[in-house]
Amino acid sequence: MVHNYIICGNYHEFKEYRDKNPDRLAQYAMKYVNGPNTLRGVSDPHGVFVGTWYERKDIRDIIVQIMAESKDTTTINSLQKVVSILKEKKID
Repeated sequence: MVHNYIICGNYHEFKEYRDKNPDRLAQYAMKYVNGPNTLRGVSDPHGVFVGTWYERKDIRDIIVQIMAESKDTTTINSLQKVVSILKEKKID
């Protein structure tokens, strides 16, 4: 089964997203990203950013890890948008 990685501010947001999206749960095994190591060794990880993901202290490390594991240019381009959001929110 294909994994759908959910990057959110905390585990509560993950559970809320999972419960509100049962159709996605039927298609994918949803996995909470509790840190960059969750994505280490995952080829072309796919998922979504949910809730207060931008407040995570390790969000830059997670983005770097996704970029390192991604071969899909669409994913890499999408991550550029994520980085832009971080800059807008002035999250360091």
